[in-house]
Amino acid sequence: MMKANNSSNSNSKKNTYISALTLLGLSLCGGIAHGHTLNLVVDNIPKHTGQLMIQIFDSKEKYDSGRGAFISALTPVTQTRHEIVFSQLPTADYAVRIVHDENGNGSLDVNFLGVPLEGYGFSNDAGSLGPASFEDAKVGIDSDIELIIHIR
Repeated sequence: MMKANNSSNSNSKKNTYISALTLLGLSLCGGIAHGHTLNLVVDNIPKHTGQLMIQIFDSKEKYDSGRGAFISALTPVTQTRHEIVFSQLPTADYAVRIVHDENGNGSLDVNFLGVPLEGYGFSNDAGSLGPASFEDAKVGIDSDIELIIHIR
């Protein structure tokens, strides 16, 4: 009976040792993903009503279609400046698009000419003459980063 317990303890120690070596090997080889943190600062918000609709895209195709955002988030607007933190982002190129949905209807309101009636913004402050392209708004994230987007 004593021998069985020793064998069990021996196997337990052996499994712990193998698990520790496996984790060490994976971390040294980059096999354990840690991800990066994006601290998104949105400022210049003129009205403290409605919500910020945030979309973070990881490909040009998804960005152009406006569908399949890597991350979509809503946050109520309560002040002129908001900080939103996104964590565990894999290394990649991303483009951020934000709409200040002042009336909470879930879309960017435009006039009859297509000119926005509500605030908007893009990463890199792209899109000064119309909607920003993915290439203009693209930000490579390979470490923790802070992005500031000014609402227009």
